[in-house]
Amino acid sequence: MKKFTGVVAILFALSLLAAGCSGGGGGSNVTEPQDQKKVTETKPKPTVVKEEPKRPPKTGAKSAKTEPEVTAPKDGDEATALETVYYEYDKSRITKEAADILKANSAVMTADAALRVRIEGHCDERGTKEYNQALGERRANSSMQYLKNLGVGLDRMETISYGEERPAVEGANEAAWAKNRRSEFKRIK
Repeated sequence: MKKFTGVVAILFALSLLAAGCSGGGGGSNVTEPQDQKKVTETKPKPTVVKEEPKRPPKTGAKSAKTEPEVTAPKDGDEATALETVYYEYDKSRITKEAADILKANSAVMTADAALRVRIEGHCDERGTKEYNQALGERRANSSMQYLKNLGVGLDRMETISYGEERPAVEGANEAAWAKNRRSEFKRIK
């Protein structure tokens, strides 16, 4: 019985080998060495998909679950415009210049108690999409935390990261990258 089982196993292995070697034609199970690249199997990296905020339909009807509308300052609102904060390469810490801008933004928000903002974190194009998504989130959160420490209520702020997806300036040089590493402040109605 052991001999029979061994023979069956060998025949099975040979049939698998023959099936794998017969590529496409000729009917021959013998393959000749060819100049082929070695194929290595890799597992795909999981990707994080962040959905864009849903906008209400343009028909004028509002659904029950719509995102707050983000608006730009109107003419005459320049005095209450919120300034953009810029970051160093691969950093989310608040610099002296960023702190000054955030203090001015805090003053604007303190003067208008009804003002709510969305803080959008952005990155330059260097790094993976996943890394830049996380870095943009850290940047938006560091701006929000700084404003909170200055007395702005968390209920008046929300954050979102766009990673590298919405560059302010096109280009692959330091001047463009410096403008893309930022947190922007958008009014929410």
